[in-house]
Amino acid sequence: MIPDINDTRGIIEHLTDLAETDSEEFDRVSRELVEKTIESFPEAYRKRARGLQFRIDATLSRCKDPLSRMNAMVEIFWDHFQKFHDAFNNPEKVLAEEKQQRTPARVIDLRERASARRS
Repeated sequence: MIPDINDTRGIIEHLTDLAETDSEEFDRVSRELVEKTIESFPEAYRKRARGLQFRIDATLSRCKDPLSRMNAMVEIFWDHFQKFHDAFNNPEKVLAEEKQQRTPARVIDLRERASARRS
């Protein structure tokens, strides 16, 4: 049985036991916990959380062994922590950099194209 989502110590102990005894069950329970956690988020944040989890899963799927998975997870963690740290300490700079990196989209008037084809 999976511990309550708020019982961090219980979850860690349960996952540690599974990692040592049953890797398939470990993967299943891990996915279930991730989904329960995302479902506990306010609706407005779930899509972004699922997108982030997709990127994490894609990165980890390229790992060949548990050690490389752990290293990849640590790298992901520190990358996001650095972004949080930067945003927390200098939000104006982060917003300015993001705005500068955006390229405006070119809007295509589909009505104009449709009328040109009819002519």
